[in-house]
Amino acid sequence: ARISQYEMASRMQLSVPEVTDLSKEPESIKSLYGPDVNTPGTFASKINDRGQIVGWGLTAAGGKTYHAFLWERGRITELGTLGGLYSFAFGINGRGQVVGMSMTSGNVDHAFLWEKGKMVDLGTLGGNLSQASAINERGQIVGWSLPANQSSHQHAFLWERGKMIDL
Repeated sequence: ARISQYEMASRMQLSVPEVTDLSKEPESIKSLYGPDVNTPGTFASKINDRGQIVGWGLTAAGGKTYHAFLWERGRITELGTLGGLYSFAFGINGRGQVVGMSMTSGNVDHAFLWEKGKMVDLGTLGGNLSQASAINERGQIVGWSLPANQSSHQHAFLWERGKMIDL
């Protein structure tokens, strides 16, 4: 069961570049993503009304793993991880709060919230995997997680006031 969870997570992560293919975007839009937009392995996923962009790219240290980033006014801030090898940013709100998924030090993927320079593990619904997809202006976060005792069926969640609620 554990291997099938990792295989599912791997399939989802490997499909993300196809979903975020920017090759058909006009140059006027691509220029907003920064100078590395055409570098293989750099992906932008969301932009807020303040022009802040989140995504992920190959790390500067060897370029063998992806880390989530925040782009603002021509500068990239690497968001780090939850102790594991990689992270991906999928959403940002107008307050600059970022959500996504990161590998933990325990080698499982968890949803995260990044704000004010700190990445916070949002946990799971009892299973090994979770991913945050979007955040609104109230700081409510939605995504999916594997619940306890289930190996392959994802459950949608709402995270608010420090708690993950199974939808």
